[in-house]
Amino acid sequence: MSECPPTNQTCLCLDRGFENFVTSCVKANCTVIESLTIKNITSTMCGLPVRNETLTINVLRYFLFFVGLLFFAMRLASRALKLAPWGHDDSTIVLSGFLTGGFLAGSVLEERNGMGRDIWTLEPWQITEFLKVILIFEVLYTLTLGLVKASILFLYLRLFPDPKFRRIVWFTQIFNLLLVGSFVVSDFLQCQPLQFFWESWHGEHPGRCFNINALAWAHSALNIALDFWMLYVPATQVWSLQMQMKKKIGVTLMFGIGIFLTLTSIIRIQTLVTFANTENPTRDFFATVTWSYIEITVGVMVACLPGARMFIARYVRVTSIRITSSKCPKLSKSLSRSGNCIYTSHGVEIDEGNTPCREALGGGLSNKYPARYARRLSSSQATTDDGESQLELIMSMDDEDCKHEGKSQHV
Repeated sequence: MSECPPTNQTCLCLDRGFENFVTSCVKANCTVIESLTIKNITSTMCGLPVRNETLTINVLRYFLFFVGLLFFAMRLASRALKLAPWGHDDSTIVLSGFLTGGFLAGSVLEERNGMGRDIWTLEPWQITEFLKVILIFEVLYTLTLGLVKASILFLYLRLFPDPKFRRIVWFTQIFNLLLVGSFVVSDFLQCQPLQFFWESWHGEHPGRCFNINALAWAHSALNIALDFWMLYVPATQVWSLQMQMKKKIGVTLMFGIGIFLTLTSIIRIQTLVTFANTENPTRDFFATVTWSYIEITVGVMVACLPGARMFIARYVRVTSIRITSSKCPKLSKSLSRSGNCIYTSHGVEIDEGNTPCREALGGGLSNKYPARYARRLSSSQATTDDGESQLELIMSMDDEDCKHEGKSQHV
C-alpha cells in the first residue's frame, strides 16, 4: 500500500499511490456522503488548501450587472426621451433584463450553497440545493439568451424595410423561438423523475437522466451557429442604404460588436466537457455558470447598444451646447431664454416660433450652414420607422459633427 511509516503523516499525505488506494477502497465500501466526509477529514489533516472562488464570483457578478444595467437604462432613457418609438425589440429586452436579474439572484443563492468550493467541504443539503438552482439556471439561461436574440431580430425588422430581408428575419425569429421552446421543455424532461436531477448525486434514489452533456452541447452549438447567421444577415443590407460611407462602416461595426456574444458562447462551450460527469460539481460548474452569466449580460449590452448610443449622442449634444453658449455671447443670450437650440447630426435644429434663437443666430450659423440648420427637431422625425432615418439617428455622433461643433464656438 505504502512505503511510508504509519505514523509519518506527512509522508502518507504525499504518497499518491496510497491516496489512490484509499480512494478506491472508500468508493467501494462507503456511501457517497461517507466518502465526502472522509475526503474532507483527510484534506484537513494533510493541510490541503481550501479552494474558494467567492471573491471572484462577487466581483464579476456585480461588475457585469451594473455595466449591463447602465446600457439597459440608457436604452430605456432613449425611449423615454422619444428618440425612437417603443417596439417589440424593447419589450423583449425588458423581459430579458428581468430574467438576468433572476440569474443574479440565483448566483447569490449558489454562493451560499457552495459554488466555487470543493464538494467535500459542504453539507449534504447544500449540494442538493446547489443542483436545484442549477436546473433553474439552465431554464433562465435558455430563456434569456433567446429573448436577447429575439430583441436583436426585432431591431432588424425595425431598421430594414426590404420585403425579402424581412421574410428571412421572420424565419430566423421563428427558428429562435422554436429553439428556446424545445430546450426549455428538454430541461424539464432531462431526468425522470425531475427531482432525480438534484437527488442523483448521492445515489440513494432511483431514476434516470438522458445524456445531459449532449443536450448542453447541442444547445450551445445551435446558438453559436445562430449568432454567426445574425451577424451576417444585417451586413447584406447596410451597404445598400443611401448613407455616407463612414456611417455604413460605423453601422457595420456596431452590429459587428455582436461578435463578442459569439466569442463568449464559444468559450462557454469549452466548460461543458465535464458538465454531467464531474464528481465535484460545486467546483467544476463554477466556470460554466460564470460564462453563462457573462454571455447573457454581454448579450443584453449588445442588444442595448443602438439605444444607448442614441442617448449618449443626445446627452453629448446638450453638453456641447452649454459649452458653446459660454463661448458665444449671442448663443448664450438665446439659450438663457430658451432650451430649444439642440445639436443633432444636422447641426442646430431650431424649434418653430423660437424667435430669440433665430435672432441670436442673426444669420451667422444659418447662413454659413443653410442646409444643416433648415430642419426642425420634432418627435415625428425622431421616431420615424424608416430604416435609413433610424440608422442615421443611431449613428448621429460622428467626426463631422464634432468638427462642426468646434466651428460653432468661433461664430
